[in-house]
Order: sequence, then C-alpha cells, then structure tokens
Amino acid sequence: MGKLVVFAGVSVDGVFEAPDGDISWHRVDEPVHEHFNEVLFASAAVLGGRVNHEMMNEYWPTADEDPDAPPAVREFAEFWRKVKKYVVTRTMADTGEWNTTVLRSFDPAEIRAIADAADGDVIVGGGEIIDLARRADLVDEWRI
Repeated sequence: MGKLVVFAGVSVDGVFEAPDGDISWHRVDEPVHEHFNEVLFASAAVLGGRVNHEMMNEYWPTADEDPDAPPAVREFAEFWRKVKKYVVTRTMADTGEWNTTVLRSFDPAEIRAIADAADGDVIVGGGEIIDLARRADLVDEWRI
C-alpha cells in the first residue's frame, strides 16, 4: 500500500511558480538532482495534471540522448520513461505513451485506490493537482 506524497519545490518566500507558470527560478545542480533521484526512484507512480505532464514530457523521455547529460539526468530520463504516470486531464489524448494513464476527472476515491494498490509512494505534482489532493484530504505526506 502506497502513500500519496506531495514532492514540490517551493522558494523560501513561498513561490511555487510565477503567475505565467515560469519555474526558471528552480536551480537544480547535480547534487540536488541526485537527491531528487534517490527520493523519486523509490516511488511507484507519479500523479499530475496535463500541464505538468506535458512540460516533463518535452524533455525527460529523451534527455539521456544528449552525450553531455550528467549522470543524474540520464538516470532520471530512464526513470521517467518507466515510472507509471497518471495524468488528470479532460483534453489530452490517452495514448499510453511513456507508461501514462489518463484520468478524465479528479475522483478522490479513484486516486486513493491508485495509492492503495501501489507498491510504493505515488508522487503528487503540479499546482492544481496538489491543491485538489489537499482539498480532498488525500495527502499522506508533504515533502517541500
């Protein structure tokens, strides 16, 4: 049985993302990325929204094809391709690409069932999905 775990980067002054969705303030160097990998690789699945998923899919599935990519980036690219991903969206096509399952609505019972059936934590990401999980009292652990 897994837990629903929010794993989010937030600045000291409480910024999750800029009003236009900009997250360029994030500075993830190799040691920080190695830590993220250590934490995330133990999880069974990732739950997020369409915007977060599309942003991740623009880079991560092929990030390890760059010969200059550092080891932590290459390792995370492999993880991203393999990890089970659940995306809450009404608009994105359900292609199954990169081990992705589309959920057409945020159904708290369905989300809890996904976590309960998981062999590890389900990482919750993306501002809107984090807020929905918080409002539904589904978050088992916060890692900020």
